[in-house]
Amino acid sequence: MVWLVLEEIALVKARSRLASLRLVGGNRALDFVNTITGRLTADPTDFLPDFDSMIAWSMHAGVVTAAERDACILAAANDRSPKAVHRQALVLREALYEIFSARAEGQLIASGNLKKLDEERGRAARTWRLASDGRLVYWQWPAADPALALARIAAAAAELLTDQPTPRLRRCSGADHGCAWLFLDTSRGGTRRWCSMQGCGNRAKVRAHYRRGHPA
Repeated sequence: MVWLVLEEIALVKARSRLASLRLVGGNRALDFVNTITGRLTADPTDFLPDFDSMIAWSMHAGVVTAAERDACILAAANDRSPKAVHRQALVLREALYEIFSARAEGQLIASGNLKKLDEERGRAARTWRLASDGRLVYWQWPAADPALALARIAAAAAELLTDQPTPRLRRCSGADHGCAWLFLDTSRGGTRRWCSMQGCGNRAKVRAHYRRGHPA
């Protein structure tokens, strides 16, 4: 009982930290990659510092339901695997960052990163089952898998990479102040430059306005 109370306190703190994190990727795999802000700076902020934060983000991003979250936490505690699952999450996140950054920049995707994604997708695929309510057929995932969120993220990433025609994948133009967020450009003309106008877009406008008023 004490453990459950402590776990709930940890989740509440994690949810509070995540409240300001925007979901702008247009795909859960990209939103997962975007859980680091200021990635290209000397002092980036990681919103997934531990297993509790990963689970809280999964709820925040709609990757798991509340019931699935509770089942994942209990399964991780029984297996004594929270740290292992967290390490697994970080490995997957970095592989996805490299994969999608390369795709956005028109570069070759490193086979090692693709292998890491495929390993996670393959691990998860061994547990998927086709289910039906009599009318609809759908994939059923084992709710008691501590890495359930990672399974769904890997599946979303693989689907995005193999989509035809290839979606317009972009990297935020705010690299000059350290932003490396990724997103799908669904604008009519394919001209979206910023991860969000409220963040990087607004900062760019402020800097441009300052430069116009203070020419070198």
